[in-house]
Amino acid sequence: MSFWTTEQPAVCSEAPGSVKSQGPNPFVDVLVPVALQSDMVLQALLTLSGVHLLQKGSHCYDLTIWEHQAQALRSLKYGVTKFVMSEDDLAYSLSICTLIFCFIEEQVVNGCISCATSLERDILLDSVRKWEPTSSSDSDCAIAGKIYQLALTALLQIDADKASLQCHVASVSTLLQALPFSSSVTTTLCWPITMLGSLTRLYSCKSTIRFYMELLAAQYKFEIFRQSLHLLDTLWEAEEAPVESILSIQSAMKRNGYFFTFA
Repeated sequence: MSFWTTEQPAVCSEAPGSVKSQGPNPFVDVLVPVALQSDMVLQALLTLSGVHLLQKGSHCYDLTIWEHQAQALRSLKYGVTKFVMSEDDLAYSLSICTLIFCFIEEQVVNGCISCATSLERDILLDSVRKWEPTSSSDSDCAIAGKIYQLALTALLQIDADKASLQCHVASVSTLLQALPFSSSVTTTLCWPITMLGSLTRLYSCKSTIRFYMELLAAQYKFEIFRQSLHLLDTLWEAEEAPVESILSIQSAMKRNGYFFTFA
């Protein structure tokens, strides 16, 4: 953690929302206390801090940064596995860690650290590809995990050959057909299904996703499923090009006046 203790004072003295600034500071008041209780969140925060250093042109701690990220990803994978086995006390730290990685991804997509982008994606992709459900996981949780795995690998390979990407994304149809919509684990699948739906250009895959989302909307009466399906229908009807990142979905939401999260 040398890059954190060495560089933090200089960064804080310059940042508008730093410790030295007046008024509430969510980073110090909320995230740091959580990080002190959760090694997963701590590693994610250290990764984020390292990304900020890279943006400032400092490459002294490159290896350390990605080691922290690898540790955070391993903890996140393990935490998700425990969470789907009904350890609900992990929901808060898992949500915070995921949001931190979303912010890190946004910084990467903005092109501030093009060299680190490739390394980060390789590390993430390798970690996601190696994931396998535990032997104690029931079949529904295992399928749900595979759907998340499919969505994440598709997003990380967004620049791959388009035909290969479409074939990869189409696998969600088989997974959805094998997962009963009434299974409680389906309440967690709004993001990966929407992500994969936004990428597909196959009519059969769109039909499967639309039908499944309609079933989920009717089953749970969650507005998020109805809105997500409406967003997908808008994208499909407009025949827009496949999204290039999660930020593209956000842009589409903004253009169409949608304001919701996939939490």
